[in-house]
Amino acid sequence: MKKLLLAMALASVTTGAQAQLPVGSVAPDFTLKDINGVTHHLYNYLDSGYAVIIDVSAAWCGPCWSAHQSGVFDNLVSHYGTNGTITPGKVKVIFIEGESTNTTAQLYGTSTGSTHANYSQGDWVTGSNYPIIDTTALNSTYLYGGFPSFTVICRDRLVAMSTAGYGSAMGQESWWLNYINAECPSYAPPTGTDVKAVNYYGSNTFLCSANPTLKFLNYSQNTLTSATVKMYSGASLVGTQTWTGSLPTYGVGSVTMPAFTPTGSQTIDSFTVTATGDINLANNSRSMSGVSIITQTSSSTVPVSQDFESTSAMPAKYVVDDANGFFWADGTGSTTITGTNGQGTKCVVADFYDLGPGTTSEILLGNYDNANVANSSFEWDMAHAQYVTSGTGSADKLELFVSKDCGATWTSLWSKQGATLSTHSAVGSGQFIPASSSDWRHEGVSLNNYKSNNLYIKFKLTSDYGNFGFLDNFKITNTTDIKDIVANNSVAVYPNPAKDAATLSIELLKSSDVSVQIYDMVGRLVVDGGSQTLASGKHNIQLSVANLPAGLYNVKIQTEAGNLTERLTIAK
Repeated sequence: MKKLLLAMALASVTTGAQAQLPVGSVAPDFTLKDINGVTHHLYNYLDSGYAVIIDVSAAWCGPCWSAHQSGVFDNLVSHYGTNGTITPGKVKVIFIEGESTNTTAQLYGTSTGSTHANYSQGDWVTGSNYPIIDTTALNSTYLYGGFPSFTVICRDRLVAMSTAGYGSAMGQESWWLNYINAECPSYAPPTGTDVKAVNYYGSNTFLCSANPTLKFLNYSQNTLTSATVKMYSGASLVGTQTWTGSLPTYGVGSVTMPAFTPTGSQTIDSFTVTATGDINLANNSRSMSGVSIITQTSSSTVPVSQDFESTSAMPAKYVVDDANGFFWADGTGSTTITGTNGQGTKCVVADFYDLGPGTTSEILLGNYDNANVANSSFEWDMAHAQYVTSGTGSADKLELFVSKDCGATWTSLWSKQGATLSTHSAVGSGQFIPASSSDWRHEGVSLNNYKSNNLYIKFKLTSDYGNFGFLDNFKITNTTDIKDIVANNSVAVYPNPAKDAATLSIELLKSSDVSVQIYDMVGRLVVDGGSQTLASGKHNIQLSVANLPAGLYNVKIQTEAGNLTERLTIAK
């Protein structure tokens, strides 16, 4: 199955796919030949003092062409390349044509086709003063979800910038030089001790307490044998960890900090790494802005409701993991999402469409206090369609989890996959976008067995490279009426009269514990059908009445919000 990697037309912003090489990670070495047969070795360039800019583009890609046409890379090479007129030997640019179906004719702009396999924006080669390499070998590390993707690598071998997409500001030399000047050492590894704090790229969200893993680089010709890492909340020291070992030049060491439980609104803001005899203290600290710890003090009191219509971005309480499989669609794009009321809507989107088979992603919906709620439940509306009915693209999976112990363990309360997940017939190709209220289904689960003043809730997707899923109208309610659980006019017992067996048909609006008993007309229990937890939707429950004499009986259906009774006649 072939899909186009493109920005979905549902939102005013892109989905923000996570870079395979986060800022602060070590860039892997490569040796590749360009279209002229010249060999390019990444680490040789870095060891020679260059900061290397890697542009992964495609000949058919419009934004890629805009970056090329801006001339910014030609200017950077002219001013800061091997023979640069401003600072020679500072910047090296490498252009990668990463489309797997690309042809040489596309690079030279002589192809006249209309597909990715043969269309070209123009002549990419003539006049370019940087190497062009035609390969997909770097896509797994340097292609960040779509074309174009850009990476800046410093002479210390660390990634200083990684991003997808092109904006007009990127057509200016200063935009690129800001990253290089701020992140890249201007000197070679010295003979004395020089330990450098590495940009933090671990989890940005912790539950209850935080023990992040912090990293540092030995930017010295000497082996580093010890260092001290300190973590701060504002100016307050909140954690210290020592490291000992044997770290060679360019080697990256790490320590896991002691767990830090904040007081009130404390956050983790920065960390430092120091070593005895360090000759450059300017690179010893790093900001950790954006790292949050979600504690009980931030729990939202039930009931809560979120329909997203009054928001202009993903709610701050929601946190998406690094796989970025969930994003917020604001309805201002070129395609309208029709909601449950038949009108345009804003919602959260599960991006099965762009994530490869087996890729997982999670969205934390925050934490909630339902400790003193008699009958609490979590409800939502959803829409989804399979891409195809069998094979890859047919088995997208969505699950709902809760945790009462700060994420140490998670319990699955709801899970659907493939055709069971879908609310619309398979589209066969292209993107599924709800076009009517009938494309949606209401779902719900009981939270009664998970009462807590600090209950965390999250969705998890497992992609089969299928189609988009849409989530809207989140509610955590205090259920007090059986009408909130059992759909109106959905309960029936048949056949009626019955002889040996009967069927109870019922439709639940949300998951609930349901028990069924049969009583005779003087109130004696004659059949105990037991209790079971049923998911939202329609159910048929079999009732054995073969041993009951003819007569009138009451079938009692007990739910978490109350009970109702249906009359049953048995005829022998």
